[in-house]
Amino acid sequence: MGAKAKDLTGYIFNRLVVIERIENQKKHPVFRCKCICGNIINVRNDCLTNNRVKSCGCLRTEMVRAKKPHRRGENNPLWKGGTKDSHGYHMIYRPEHPNAQKRGYLYEHIIIMSNILERPLLPGETVHHKNGIKDDNRPKNLELWVNHHPNGQRLEDLIPYWVEMLNRYAPQRLENSKEINNIGS
Repeated sequence: MGAKAKDLTGYIFNRLVVIERIENQKKHPVFRCKCICGNIINVRNDCLTNNRVKSCGCLRTEMVRAKKPHRRGENNPLWKGGTKDSHGYHMIYRPEHPNAQKRGYLYEHIIIMSNILERPLLPGETVHHKNGIKDDNRPKNLELWVNHHPNGQRLEDLIPYWVEMLNRYAPQRLENSKEINNIGS
C-alpha cells in the first residue's frame, strides 16, 4: 500500500468513523477514528479495510456480556459458599455487616466477637487469638484488644482515656468507684 493509500477520512467502517489521517508508521497509513461509543483510537489502514478492527473494543465487551452476564455471589461458578482464606484467617461474605471490607468479606473472628459484644467492632478494636492459631475461632480462644492509647504518660492524660475505656467496657466498675469515693468523703 505505502504512502499513496486512499484517504479514508469520512468513511465508516463498522462502528468506526474515520476522522483524519495520521503520519505513516512502518509504511502503513494510520487513521484516527471515532467509535460510536465516543472513544477515539488510531487504526492502521489495512485493519480498517479488511474488517480486522470493528470498534474501539466496546463491541467485544458487549459480545462477552451478552454471552456470559456478570454473576456475583451464588450465581458465580467460582462461588465457594461465601468463604475464603486470607493469610490463614477465615473470611466470610457478609456485605451487610458494618465491619465488612469493600468487597463484602470480613474475618470470621470479627463476626464472632461482634456477636459476643452484640455490636460491631469500633475503630481501634481488634480481635486476638489467644493460642495464636489464626483459624481457631472458638469464642473462648478470642479476646478483644484495644489498639489505640493516649499520647504521653502524664496522669492528667491517662485519666480521661481510662474513664472512656471504663464507660465503654466496664461501666459497672466506674459506678462502684464513684460509690467508694463518696463513702470516703
